[in-house]
Amino acid sequence: MTERERTRFAEKVGIQVRAEEHEKNLRNFRDATRQVRIGKLQEGMTPGEIGNLHEHLVRIDESIGHAGEEIAIARENAEKVRVELVKKRRDERTIELFRERRWKTWLKDYYRDETRTLDDIGTIRHVRNRGQNDV
Repeated sequence: MTERERTRFAEKVGIQVRAEEHEKNLRNFRDATRQVRIGKLQEGMTPGEIGNLHEHLVRIDESIGHAGEEIAIARENAEKVRVELVKKRRDERTIELFRERRWKTWLKDYYRDETRTLDDIGTIRHVRNRGQNDV
């Protein structure tokens, strides 16, 4: 089960990385568009061209805002899956420890019973040997 959770966590982290990369690309595109705007302003633009370029920059900023929201959601989802993974691993480790302790207890009881049996056999032999020596 934890292997499935690890895969799910990797998928969520991948979504987060892609969202961050998308936001980075949008920021780079916005910066490049601003450079174009500066160049066009120096060349001389009409008010309509300036308005269009400004609207374009506003839409890019909105896209960056949406990308930021996607990143936040992706991080939240990845964190939820990571918490689940840690919890399942902790539960798995607890079960392993419980099994190990049960095995040690069983082994201790087994050796105690075996020792008791061997002691009984030794006592019986000793009693027999004393009985044979007394004759």
